[in-house]
Amino acid sequence: MKRRILVLAVLLIPAFAFTQQRQLIPEGITGTNEISNALKWERTNAPNERLTSFLMEFYNMGVWMASDSVLFEYSGSHGHNQFDFIGFQNWYLEPDYSAMNWYNYSGTDWENVQQSFQTFDELDYRTSMQMNYWLSGSWEPSYRYLYSNDATGRIVESTFQFWDGSVFEDDHLIEYEYDGDLPFRETVYDWIGSMWEEYSQTVFNYGPDDRLEYVNFYYWMGIGWETDSRDIYSYNADNQLTSIVHQNYTGTDWEDYWKTELKYDAQGRHNQEIEYTWNGTEWLPYFRQTATLSAGGLPESTLWEYWDGYLWLNYYRFIYRYEEYDDGTVAIEEDPVSWAMKIFPNPATDQISILVRTGIDGYGNLHITDMYGQLVASLNVPLSTGDNLIHLNLDDLGMDAGQYMVVLRSGSKQFQAKFLVQ
Repeated sequence: MKRRILVLAVLLIPAFAFTQQRQLIPEGITGTNEISNALKWERTNAPNERLTSFLMEFYNMGVWMASDSVLFEYSGSHGHNQFDFIGFQNWYLEPDYSAMNWYNYSGTDWENVQQSFQTFDELDYRTSMQMNYWLSGSWEPSYRYLYSNDATGRIVESTFQFWDGSVFEDDHLIEYEYDGDLPFRETVYDWIGSMWEEYSQTVFNYGPDDRLEYVNFYYWMGIGWETDSRDIYSYNADNQLTSIVHQNYTGTDWEDYWKTELKYDAQGRHNQEIEYTWNGTEWLPYFRQTATLSAGGLPESTLWEYWDGYLWLNYYRFIYRYEEYDDGTVAIEEDPVSWAMKIFPNPATDQISILVRTGIDGYGNLHITDMYGQLVASLNVPLSTGDNLIHLNLDDLGMDAGQYMVVLRSGSKQFQAKFLVQ
């Protein structure tokens, strides 16, 4: 039977994103650009791509199900900075977004949860971040950070304020000190109604080549600082961070508490962390995070697993989306068909041709679904940098009259187009 094929739409999906459940509200010391930069050996960033969204899915009885999503919007040359793709400790504070929106999936719809806005001064240094919550059908302020920076753009003070229903009230303040180019000390002060009072302190200690070796944590006891705990950093022969051991101070001795081991792939890229707890005699694993990296080094996804005593079991996963941008050092060539998909029907045969331009060499995953969302075909297709032409025979795929959706994933990019068979 001869079919008539109509192309209905062509678009590049910005694809959803997710969010994570830990540290939804601040807990004293927060991740900062400066501290993250001091630990920059942990991260791998592509200079001309920035995170625009991530999707969170949870594993339920053999099926991955959507849970939450987070979308980022940027202005100018701002990017995701030292975003922690594996640990997710700083997902809402680290990226230099202008707006962030967090949604929860109810099973049928994406519903508002939180939104955040950041402001920057004339030098593009961040000056504030405000978080709002979705309550009873409207956005309500929750808390905000106010930042002060030095002449080089390093943060020297951040003030956390919470919304009391009518105004923002001071809660705590963090002062940042540096030794040359490196972070040296963070001091947290609590607002006690009429004045700032010392609360806690973090001191960074470096070894050869300015490599971080110890982080000591102290609490203010009214008349002086008391040692609380410390983190010990270890490295391999390639100067890669391999472990962080957290120890509590008993007053006379140090006791192991938890440990993080960091793993790297064959290219030396950080792609896994395993968490352990100390039971008094040995380290017991309990949590693992593994990233799947693209050719450019940015994670396409991260898998979270927990240890049940025998096996690693799926827990959550995160799927990332990026956009190309000019970060001030890498020029982006103007190309109106870059990252676009086009479908061409063949009037002489029951065949369609799909033209897609990609920026990587490898394989893409192509899925075709019908108007009811049922999967019609799924196959891997070889791709190379530049234009790729994919031919599909409708008879071979058993495609009858109706509307169909084509989705192609290539690395961190996703393309979508619709066509109608008559």
